[in-house]
Amino acid sequence: QEGKIIQELLTRKKGTTVSKLLETFSLNDLASELQNKAPNIWEALTVLSKNPTRKKEDLILIHSCIHKTYQRSLHSQKANNFQAVISMFLIGSGSAKHKMEVLAHAGLCLSYTATMKHLRVLSAEATAKYRAVIRSCMCSIVWDNLNI
Repeated sequence: QEGKIIQELLTRKKGTTVSKLLETFSLNDLASELQNKAPNIWEALTVLSKNPTRKKEDLILIHSCIHKTYQRSLHSQKANNFQAVISMFLIGSGSAKHKMEVLAHAGLCLSYTATMKHLRVLSAEATAKYRAVIRSCMCSIVWDNLNI
């Protein structure tokens, strides 16, 4: 049940642009929403993160279940907000292609190819925006020099 909630939180609404996603994405907001809407997974992750050296079988099992749920709920690369934002950050900070591919295989970001598609879409959105501004704000400077 909570896996579906996480999937809904990280899935873009239809028609959401890449630029709007980058403007509105907040890791703090995501964390508070996860705490409220998926408290069991949040609690399990909190317990696991407090004692990383602990080797109890039940914690390993819980970790495996959470990882499986996370991977299953984040399967669609096109619809995942978190992966898209992290991918754009990695491209913007100059990460190498092979490093991005490793992170993509771990499920933390989009593949390099998918990231480049998002970047092209973002570029097209920005181009359309500045062309609209140029069309709407066209002006002329006229100098009246007849009275001199």
